[in-house]
Amino acid sequence: MLHDKVALVTGGALGIGRAAAVTLAGHGATVLVADIDAAEGEKTCALAEATGGHAEFVHCDVTDPTSVAALVGTAVERHGRLDCAVNNAGTEGVIADIVDYPIETFDRVLALNLRAVFTYLQQELAVMVPRGCGSVVNVSSIAGFAGFSAYNASKHGVVGLTRTAALEMRRQVCASTRSPPASARPRW
Repeated sequence: MLHDKVALVTGGALGIGRAAAVTLAGHGATVLVADIDAAEGEKTCALAEATGGHAEFVHCDVTDPTSVAALVGTAVERHGRLDCAVNNAGTEGVIADIVDYPIETFDRVLALNLRAVFTYLQQELAVMVPRGCGSVVNVSSIAGFAGFSAYNASKHGVVGLTRTAALEMRRQVCASTRSPPASARPRW
């Protein structure tokens, strides 16, 4: 189904990202597993390869735009293109009322959950749009609709960014959001 397709999955070391990487590889895609956790990322690659697919670990700090650009560049350099992406990396932050929420944590949650998605989209779409095809899935959360202050704000923002990308790129690239319910880590 996905033979000769190149996919990347951010936050691919555990949980939803791991499941996405293994599934994509199992359907024939070459998968770049991106994460800051090399040990777990390599485990994801081993699980993906056990399905008969191909996966490669790429270290990526998604809060660093240079690192994200290098990730997308690696896909193109090694495989000639990027066909699809699952933008999954994220953090929950802390559970606290707004009045008690540490501003440093708020900034970190938004950097990882929202600004990083903006950076992914910039880099991924720059590669996909000229080819006239591609698919991007941004992982949000049902909490993007209510609750958990910083997490909610960031995931609600992901929904908005994805809708914007879908409208702007509707003739070239499919952009969608998936909003799963909360799940306990590790999720694989």
